[in-house]
Amino acid sequence: MVLRFVYPCLIFTAIFQRYSMKELIAEWKLPAYSFLVMFVGYLIGVLGGRMLRFASASEKKAFVFQSLMNNYSFLPLPLVLALYGENGVAALLFSTLGAEMALWTFGIFVLTGHQFKAKDLRHLLSPPLIAMYAAIVLRALFDSTGLYRSVFGDSFGLASQVLNTAKTFGLATIPLSMIIAGSRIGALRTHHGFRNPNVWILTGLRLVL
Repeated sequence: MVLRFVYPCLIFTAIFQRYSMKELIAEWKLPAYSFLVMFVGYLIGVLGGRMLRFASASEKKAFVFQSLMNNYSFLPLPLVLALYGENGVAALLFSTLGAEMALWTFGIFVLTGHQFKAKDLRHLLSPPLIAMYAAIVLRALFDSTGLYRSVFGDSFGLASQVLNTAKTFGLATIPLSMIIAGSRIGALRTHHGFRNPNVWILTGLRLVL
């Protein structure tokens, strides 16, 4: 429900309402830097993978993949909302476009043993990404035709009510994602890798380097 409906609602309304097409173009660095951070993580993971010992090839793949990955959406959301408000949330969500691109290209490349197939690109049509594409395309259409204010200017109009309803659903993303993350963390036990020194090295790579 979170990934297929609630989170896409948050993405669509945040970007569609907070950014004009001109502003989206001006903020190209957000997704670009997000992609760059994950690409640098990939390079660091590959280097670390050559220097460390692993129990299996799958463990090495997981090490490189986790070096590439970072907490680019759900965990930062409450922090960004508290520090920067809804404008910060919109900026964070726009930046995830670059992270998602890196995840479904370099991430898949790592997990499949440095193989990549065209069909893997179907993940770029996930519900959150479709919501982002839709927000950008529709905002571009409304801005180019000058119809945004006339359609959404009336807060009691049908279009505004539909958008506000989607926004209300989207606001559930942060509490629901925190509950899910907390339940997953709470289920961890010491035998889930805490005694593996590579886990601690990986943590340092992800959070510090």
